[in-house]
Amino acid sequence: MVRAEQKPHRHPLSEQSGGDVGGDDASADIRVLFTGIHDRDNDREVVQADKQANLLRMYEDKPIYFDNWDIDIYYTEKFWDVDQVERMEWTEMGPVRAVLEIDRKASNSTFSQKIIFYAASRRIDFVTHVDWKEHQTLLKVHFPVAVHTDEADFDIQFGSLTRKTHQNTSWDVARFESCGQPVPWMRRIS
Repeated sequence: MVRAEQKPHRHPLSEQSGGDVGGDDASADIRVLFTGIHDRDNDREVVQADKQANLLRMYEDKPIYFDNWDIDIYYTEKFWDVDQVERMEWTEMGPVRAVLEIDRKASNSTFSQKIIFYAASRRIDFVTHVDWKEHQTLLKVHFPVAVHTDEADFDIQFGSLTRKTHQNTSWDVARFESCGQPVPWMRRIS
């Protein structure tokens, strides 16, 4: 079991394979927030400088109108980070993959997460289960990646939609909320 007072560490697969986790180096702090992921194939940092990936954040959600339907643009002004680790344990350490399990608690809700690292792949899976017992609260997970693009594509029930990733016009500002499942796909514009 990894104790919370330990210093940041590298993934065990990177130590076993000479620093290579499927072509990337990953580092995390003691709250299991990724402070860096270095893509060796492209020689670039994936996580934005001075940001943390895998950050669960709860936001107060008290819209002016239509409580069940609207998210107001000012919702980001009041938030709480879900960063206290109650349990952290490497539950699988094989030649193909390693699994880190993390349990967290915030307010009345509990969060359990498995982070799966693969030895021969650049992929890292985040499997998160939330026992949500909140009222007028939103939950988001932040992965601030260093990708520059004008648009993101979001999968929806019968197709996809494209939204701007910036807020240059009043129309862009009004579209701050996007439906999407399960992952927004960002496209590079060259």
